[in-house]
Amino acid sequence: MSAVTPLDPGVCREHVRRALAEDLGWGDVTTDALVGGARRARARLIASRSTVVAGVALAEEAFRQLDPLASIVLGVEDGASLDEGGLVLEVSGNAGAMLTAERTARNFIARLSGIATVTQRCVAAARGCVVRSSRDTTPGFRLLEHYAVRVGGGAPYRASLDAGVVATAQHLRFAPDLASGVRQVLALQVDQPMSIEVRDATEIDVALEAGARRLIFGPSWGARLAEGIAHAAGRATLDVVLPDEASVAAVPLATLQHVACVVVSGLTATASRGSFVFVVDPADPGGS
Repeated sequence: MSAVTPLDPGVCREHVRRALAEDLGWGDVTTDALVGGARRARARLIASRSTVVAGVALAEEAFRQLDPLASIVLGVEDGASLDEGGLVLEVSGNAGAMLTAERTARNFIARLSGIATVTQRCVAAARGCVVRSSRDTTPGFRLLEHYAVRVGGGAPYRASLDAGVVATAQHLRFAPDLASGVRQVLALQVDQPMSIEVRDATEIDVALEAGARRLIFGPSWGARLAEGIAHAAGRATLDVVLPDEASVAAVPLATLQHVACVVVSGLTATASRGSFVFVVDPADPGGS
């Protein structure tokens, strides 16, 4: 995997702070009742199935926020592939703090690792075509989820609405006609990519004649996708929107060779979570 810019520590702190507050409520009643405040423990966060790891810094931050003096040793960095039983990190410190923090730590790393893992599989299925994620993200978590996509070898199509002009069929319904809509988009003269959605061969021709240079083929193409790509190939930059890994793998290689990127909405919308377990070893209460 190529180098990915790490998550900003301030972003990690704020996301973890909110998540811990959400989980803690008025207090961890069970841990308070069963674990003495001075008890210490050592624990390991372990992958329970093969995964591409993403979100290690968030998991570490969860433990540090509740126990700033905890000793944490990382067993892996984001982007690494772990087999079942592989160590993510080991933490030693206050037992109550680590038990309270562990679900938040696991939630972050499971969500992001699941996204990174499916992204890596989609990159393989795309056979050399660039894989990008859509804006189908969890509200408030887009930065984290798009980071996980990058860890898996993909990239966002648009990080936000100001990061490009994408005129979908819904937008274009408000123009007098497709050609007028394309000309309105091009008249914006912004220093951003400008993409026009097309739904059939006639719309391809109309959009290109009106000056479009980047076309999007959405899910409505279905089995006609290869035919549409062939019709537009060589005349514009072509992007394809697909729902998941299986749909990417089903596109013929000859078709993908004409495509600039594949936008996979399922990278963040439907990716399954990674699976991790937290194994705790209580320290002898008579010891340190």
